[in-house]
Amino acid sequence: MEDVLQYSQGKIQIMLDNKISGNDTVLFNSVIKMLKKYDLFENALMIGTDESTEFFTGKIKLSCTRKQLEENMLKPGFKAENYYLFSGNISKEDAEWAKQQKILTVGVINTWDLKSADPRRSAAELADKIKSAGISYVQIDSEYEKYFRQ
Repeated sequence: MEDVLQYSQGKIQIMLDNKISGNDTVLFNSVIKMLKKYDLFENALMIGTDESTEFFTGKIKLSCTRKQLEENMLKPGFKAENYYLFSGNISKEDAEWAKQQKILTVGVINTWDLKSADPRRSAAELADKIKSAGISYVQIDSEYEKYFRQ
C-alpha cells in the first residue's frame, strides 16, 4: 500500500476501500500516517466499514448513500465535510441536494456493477447521466476514463 501511495503523491486523489475487519485502531492510525507522509490525507476519501466508521469520522471523508447522510444529519455534531455522497446511481436531484448541503458527490462506474450484456454501452450511458447531473468527481474503472475526456 505504501508503494501505491508514494507513486500517487501529487498525481491523483486517493479513495481507500477499507477492508480491514474489526476495530484495529493501530492499523487505522498507520493508514492515516501513510496518507499524511505522502501528502494525500487532506483530500483522501474512504469507503468505510461499520466497525471503522466511529474511528474515521472527522478524520477522513467517509462514503454514504443519501439515506445514510440524511440519518447522519440528525445526529449531534454532524459536519458535512466528514462525508461524501457515493453511488453508481446518483440522480440530478441527489447531486443538487448534496451541493446545497455542501456535501461532495462522487459517481461510480465499475465493471462488476454493470449488469448488462453490453457493459461499455451501459458505462457510456452512466457517464452521460453522471455528467448531466453535474457531478465532477467520479470513481471509475480505468477502461471507462475515455467517457470523461474532453
